[in-house]
Amino acid sequence: MLHKPVLAKCDNRRQTAKINPLAGEPQEWLNTPALKQRQLRVLSFDFFVNWPLRSVADEIWIKRLVREQISPWPWLDPLALRNGIEQVDSPETVQALQAFGRAQRFNGHYFLFKDATRWETDPPVVVDVGRRGFGGREKSGARHFGV
Repeated sequence: MLHKPVLAKCDNRRQTAKINPLAGEPQEWLNTPALKQRQLRVLSFDFFVNWPLRSVADEIWIKRLVREQISPWPWLDPLALRNGIEQVDSPETVQALQAFGRAQRFNGHYFLFKDATRWETDPPVVVDVGRRGFGGREKSGARHFGV
């Protein structure tokens, strides 16, 4: 149903980034047994910096892609959305993101969408799932994103 984004060319999403034969993929670099032994966890999200003001916005985004064969899209049922998110990100990861968001006073959002190469001419429907515990209220909404 959902999957994590992968590094790929903007104009050809099927052409993924090369993998280093010795080091592997960047996602693997920090996901080591050494981190688990120290009770550390890797969390991945987008955050926004206002460089002129030297401040970080209070919002973080976790982006997940919807598989092409999912139809109809969008879904707005909160239980279906939560189940989809917890299938790609374990419940423990979702809880860790929520705890991090609360501790840092971030408003967190999962953005779910089908990948597209022409956002400016054919923007996909994006479902914004605000996560309770990030400091915001639970909400789901679909909208078209234009550039």
